Amino acid sequence: MIVRITMSAEKQKELTETLADWEFDEGLIRRINDQEIEMDIISSQMPALLDILSGISNDSAPFRHIPEQFMKKDITIAISNMKDKEEKEMAEINMENLVEAKIDVFAKFNKQLAVVTAGDMDNFNSMTIGWGMMGNIWGHPGSALTIYVSPDRHTYKFLEENDYFTVSFFPESHKKDVIVLGRTSGRDGNKIEQTTLTPKALTHGVGFEEAELTFVCKKIYSHQFELEKTPEHMAKIYESLTPHVEYIGYIEDVNGIVE
Repeated sequence: MIVRITMSAEKQKELTETLADWEFDEGLIRRINDQEIEMDIISSQMPALLDILSGISNDSAPFRHIPEQFMKKDITIAISNMKDKEEKEMAEINMENLVEAKIDVFAKFNKQLAVVTAGDMDNFNSMTIGWGMMGNIWGHPGSALTIYVSPDRHTYKFLEENDYFTVSFFPESHKKDVIVLGRTSGRDGNKIEQTTLTPKALTHGVGFEEAELTFVCKKIYSHQFELEKTPEHMAKIYESLTPHVEYIGYIEDVNGIVE
């Protein structure tokens, strides 16, 4: 079930610190903003969560329960999806059903952990990416995927030297691994060995056993951003960072699952 907990920032900190010692996977927390924490739990975990929140709350009264809500004076829990995450309907995705698949293209790069990889099993590099787009272009009968990588990154060399790249999306349970791939450079050694990820050979390129969804893309176009045409806030960033290169790839293979 998806639960959204409304509380103060101070109590959010207490909850996240408590959850760090909780005997559940790290993927429980889906999103945090100024006043709300969104979590994905199973129904059997709800009593434990209520006990933890009762200990954090300044309100000594028990939670008041109304349909799909638990409330105290300083904490509100809204249950927006009663279906356990183990019971979610998942569908396998492939090239035959890619266009019809229900992929939230606007949320994919914004809310999920993405990694681009270029090279082969003998010599590849991966890095975390936060920018990307999906759609179609130039009348291609399939779909296309666009990524953006600065020439300052070690992965840029691999993208330039190879005709294919892969984009893999990971569950929150592998957030620490994806962070390593973003913060550590392949120039300094084998950063995959610093993670729990398992590389695997794909039709063209490299993916990971732990990825939920992976696209294999054939590089068809690249172009570097022109500094004078970028928005003002990015122009300031590019004073210390080489402007990104845009890579468009036709999606030639895909494997994984979607809800």
